[in-house]
Amino acid sequence: MTQESDKISQELINRIIEAEKDLFGEVAVLYARKVKGIEISGEGRVLKLSESPESIVIGLVLIYEELGGRLGRHLSESVIAAYRKNYPTLTLSEGK
Repeated sequence: MTQESDKISQELINRIIEAEKDLFGEVAVLYARKVKGIEISGEGRVLKLSESPESIVIGLVLIYEELGGRLGRHLSESVIAAYRKNYPTLTLSEGK
């Protein structure tokens, strides 16, 4: 990955967490911390990624589905879809 794609991936992960936090509150940050390979601040911002961004995004989609069912999953996937519009070369999966 390039520095630019790393930055885009981190922005995407932050946006997913932020969107879920808007819906579910602080519990969304607690759930995000369950995803392997991500270190998150108390405010819900990415501090460090130690796994591939794709695996983290998949983990977030799945963990937010656990938290909020189809609504949690749909919200994460809508954030991913918006990023794909702006960054058509983004190669992250939606966790399907």
